[in-house]
Amino acid sequence: MFRPLEGLRILDLSVLLPGAACTHHFADYGADVVKIEQPPVGDWIRSVPPIHDGLSLLHLVLDRNKRSIALDLRGPEGRAILHHMVRNADAVVEVSRPGAMEQLGADYASLCRINERIVYLSLTGFGQGSTYAGLPTHGANLAAFAGVASATPDENGDLRHSALPWGRYRIPLEEAALHGAFALLAAIRERDRTGTGRHLDFALVHALMLGDGAAMTDVMNRATLFWENWQQPAAKNGCYEARDGKILGVCPIEKRFWKRFCELIGREDLVNAGDWSTGEVDLSNASPALYREVQAALRNRPRQEWLDLFREHRIPSAPLNTLEEAISDPELGGKVVVETAHPMTGRPVKAFAPPVQDPPRSFAATPAPALGEHSLEVLREYGVGADLIEAALASESLGQVISSA
Repeated sequence: MFRPLEGLRILDLSVLLPGAACTHHFADYGADVVKIEQPPVGDWIRSVPPIHDGLSLLHLVLDRNKRSIALDLRGPEGRAILHHMVRNADAVVEVSRPGAMEQLGADYASLCRINERIVYLSLTGFGQGSTYAGLPTHGANLAAFAGVASATPDENGDLRHSALPWGRYRIPLEEAALHGAFALLAAIRERDRTGTGRHLDFALVHALMLGDGAAMTDVMNRATLFWENWQQPAAKNGCYEARDGKILGVCPIEKRFWKRFCELIGREDLVNAGDWSTGEVDLSNASPALYREVQAALRNRPRQEWLDLFREHRIPSAPLNTLEEAISDPELGGKVVVETAHPMTGRPVKAFAPPVQDPPRSFAATPAPALGEHSLEVLREYGVGADLIEAALASESLGQVISSA
């Protein structure tokens, strides 16, 4: 099993999606990620829809391979336990409004005095020092600020929030977790070289902008959006219906692909059609007449026959899949699906394994933890003394398996 981060200790003080998704990558690749959660509710991600058998699917997936302790940092015993754990940790991840961690004695300035090697990642909506730093944030208002959301009126004139196109909103939010994880790992690598940790100030709004980087770069340099203004149908990069009514996408935009494509569909007369004035690639705008010629040819066979033929001759092509079809493909989707047991019902929970494995089927996962499930186990491993544990239990700063969620 591919566990290159084994031996790293990450303390996860975050709540909701960004932090959980960031540390999820560490946990899947072998790091020991401990969720430090405020009792009696814990991380709010546990109740965020969609819900599966009473628990959030986001929690079940993003918190797999992690351990949980229920620790109240508002009291002296809870803070003392955190400070003891920091001595033996590599990194801390937190998601809160700027200043909140300082009030709990859990900010970077406090923790680096205990362990100068600690790397500390703060995930906030707008960064620590901006005008908007104290503004509560969710994905929708971050997307609105970043320019990747939109609103359109319905038939009654009411504005409908339409910030959920997968390519310009949800993907950047999940990409933010990858950027955060990469920056954290890079800082740990730097720490290993220099002996000193650092504080990483990560603004999620920047990740949304970077996730839509091609469009942002276009606007900054040309004040326009090439792809958004790209007219359809574009014959060399389009979707077509086959004889059986199923849809496939083809994109033979390079001259060598287009020539072979025309030969395979029996339309050699179209080889020189289009706009090749820029060289070997044709990204011309709408060409409805050419599109219809190709569409007529592709109605001569069922989709799978075309796909088999195009794959054999290396023509860029694919079926226009639904999500269900993509996941069920045995050669691709099926090879990255992993199952864990639901902690309440025992029923399987399916999710994606990390995309890099050696070999691909070797990945396995432990179920997402119940709140406080590992409190005593973790503290003993971190060397927290029995007297402090007893004091924290007596003051109710420490909880043990206080929730099956």
